[in-house]
Amino acid sequence: MFGKKAKELGLLLSQRNAENEQLKERLKELEAEVAKLKEQEELVVRSLTDANRTAKRIEDEANEQRDRLLADADQQVKDAEEKISSMLAQADEDAANVRKDADDYSENIRTDANIYVERTIIASQMEVKKRKDVMAELNELLKKTTDYLSEQTETFSSMLKSVIEDNEEQTEELCRDIEKCDCSCEECEHPCKAQAARPPKKAKSEDDEDEDEESEEGEAEEPAEEAAEPVAEDEPESQDEAAHMEPDIAAEAAEELPDAAGDPAQVMKNIYYLQRRVIPIENTDRVFSDASPKGGVTFPDELGNEEPEEDESSLPHDRKLGDIVSVVISAS
Repeated sequence: MFGKKAKELGLLLSQRNAENEQLKERLKELEAEVAKLKEQEELVVRSLTDANRTAKRIEDEANEQRDRLLADADQQVKDAEEKISSMLAQADEDAANVRKDADDYSENIRTDANIYVERTIIASQMEVKKRKDVMAELNELLKKTTDYLSEQTETFSSMLKSVIEDNEEQTEELCRDIEKCDCSCEECEHPCKAQAARPPKKAKSEDDEDEDEESEEGEAEEPAEEAAEPVAEDEPESQDEAAHMEPDIAAEAAEELPDAAGDPAQVMKNIYYLQRRVIPIENTDRVFSDASPKGGVTFPDELGNEEPEEDESSLPHDRKLGDIVSVVISAS
């Protein structure tokens, strides 16, 4: 009786130990997810810090310009007052020298001086008002630019999300097609395998290299769109290595961008450059076809509508869309 009870307790203890091991594994997975979320949070905080710094710099520049304009206006008023004082002194001196016409002459001088003062003050006030109106227009333009950038950012994010969802659906369909394929011959031209022609390369034997040369001679007659697709010389040997290398490519693209320095037009150009540099060309042309005939972002007239000159044939095609999100946030 005691042995049976001990055996049951031993089995129960084994089950508890197995459950504890599973819970430990789950705890490790949760800790990894928490670390990943912390990294994303740091990236968002850093992006917000950069945006606040840029806004503060723009505000400081506007305040400096306003103070400079007010100082110029004050200096003009001061110069006018000094000039008036000198004219009054000259009038008093002339009145002392010419006593006969002193009263009339002094009155005329004072009248002219008062008119000059009034005109100078009115002109200064009009100039100050004009400068204030210009500052108001600049602030309004800055607000419109900020709203436009926010709208473009939301649109760009929704477009990226749509492209990612489409790529995931295409990947799932491709995987299902590959699982359904029963062909085992090496020269099988099943559509599902033809679409899966972009996995990382593996070490090739001499026979495989001969077969590749024959297939390249057959593909030379295909359309230029299929033949012009670039292939990296040193591709990783696994999907994990490829996923590890692609963020580095996005970071290199971000380092090549010119400093926007608070310029909204340059920010939009940087976003356009990143989408053409990192996002696959076929997906970019499909998603952004509504925004511009060339697949890019259309700028408003006040921001300029120039497009950076770049050779599209040299742009990489095989890039994951999810890796560009952090780069775009940092650039903006």
